[in-house]
Amino acid sequence: MNNKYVLWMQGTKKSEKTIETYCLYIEKFLKFISKDETEADMEDLIMYEGSIANLSNASIALQINAIKSYYKFLNKINAIKENPFEDAETPKVKNKQKHYMTAEDIRALIDNAGSAKTKAIIAVLSSTGLRMAEMSSITMKQFNAMEQSGVHMVTVIGKGDKERTVFINDMAYGYIKQYLEKKKVNNSEFLFGSDNGNLLDDANINRAIKTAARKAGIPYWEEISCHYL
Repeated sequence: MNNKYVLWMQGTKKSEKTIETYCLYIEKFLKFISKDETEADMEDLIMYEGSIANLSNASIALQINAIKSYYKFLNKINAIKENPFEDAETPKVKNKQKHYMTAEDIRALIDNAGSAKTKAIIAVLSSTGLRMAEMSSITMKQFNAMEQSGVHMVTVIGKGDKERTVFINDMAYGYIKQYLEKKKVNNSEFLFGSDNGNLLDDANINRAIKTAARKAGIPYWEEISCHYL
């Protein structure tokens, strides 16, 4: 895969998660066709789509869109004369009914969380609307400054490098304080840093939230994640 593609996506303000996902699917496609990427044609894409037919329409559409994006880039930099997938169609995605969490659901989720840290994370995500990456970036320095000021607000850098300020309500603040009282001593600069001081791993937190939702008996527990909150 052409390394300049990542720079191109960064330049078009794609999120790090989108870039990571697209690169993963492009590499899978290129491995599948087992030939030079510039020689790929519509038959290759059709065969690849058949190989992932067991996935949901949404997943298939995402992978095809990633491949189309990459070949659009290759055409733009004149690595290929024509984009063979310009007119490629993606399967229709039916919108599933979305469940909306009630205050009672959030309370049950927190009550069944396995640790003070998970309780605090659920409280913060559900009450502020922060994305996981935004919440993970909050530092201890920011939190301490917030406490000293007496105004429970924190500023984060959101999608598209836009700055926004959110309010930490009393519920979330209380769970953060409980978490910090039980927190293992480490040198992490982040409020919700991992045990080794790094940024949190989304997958681990998602598993913890799903486990709490299942224990709480929430019927749609499998749908609940950091992003859902």
